[in-house]
Amino acid sequence: MNSIDYFKLQAKNLYRDFKTQTPVADKSKGGFKYDYSRTYFQIYDIISDFGIDEDNFTLMNAQHVIAKIAGFDKWTTLIKTEASELELAKLLFEHQDKIDSIAWDFYIADCQAMNEEELDAETQVEIFKQVVIEDYIFDMEIDCYLITDDVRQIIREIEQEDNDESQIMEKESDRTNISISCGKTTDSFEKLQKLCREEADKLSKTITISNQETISVPFWTSNFPELIGVGKFSRNESGSVVYTFNFDETTL
Repeated sequence: MNSIDYFKLQAKNLYRDFKTQTPVADKSKGGFKYDYSRTYFQIYDIISDFGIDEDNFTLMNAQHVIAKIAGFDKWTTLIKTEASELELAKLLFEHQDKIDSIAWDFYIADCQAMNEEELDAETQVEIFKQVVIEDYIFDMEIDCYLITDDVRQIIREIEQEDNDESQIMEKESDRTNISISCGKTTDSFEKLQKLCREEADKLSKTITISNQETISVPFWTSNFPELIGVGKFSRNESGSVVYTFNFDETTL
């Protein structure tokens, strides 16, 4: 997977984590409106550190956050970055639990001072693979936004200890965390829109939704997960389930 596709996947994973939101069961939780069944990212830290509006978080917002975590000012800067620099940013992102960008910059500055020459991004990539991935010479404990295997195990243990609450959250998540796959990336956008509406018609007959509630459902292509659009389902005054589509967030 090339670097741009990697960062696109991270943005989609962050967006998926946000779409697991359910109303906060414990009202004493400081400042958060929703609980999250997070899989990929430390959602609560991201909400706090980046001032996220929990009610209005889109895939474009996720892309912006991923770009900021990766050290760029915005997503468009990330995707226009030279390949070798983007590869270095990808490595730092993947291994942010082992070394942060500040420590890496200090290390490279020392290397450059010792060798009396500037090290380009391509050279830094090779150094990173050697000293961080293979030799792991840095003895550091870093709090990072990615959920590592160790952290994922801790989360499982916490959820197991509070099994009753987890069951409630899981039932609520099953109802709201719906996604639909249809069509292929090779289909025309007009065809994909038509397929989305056909699937939405089917879903509107089976979805469980209360009055004054809106459920957002992402629609993805089935062969390779690209976002087509987001459908919002609710009940009208007569009690029938209706939906609207927003195709502005598409990644196609």
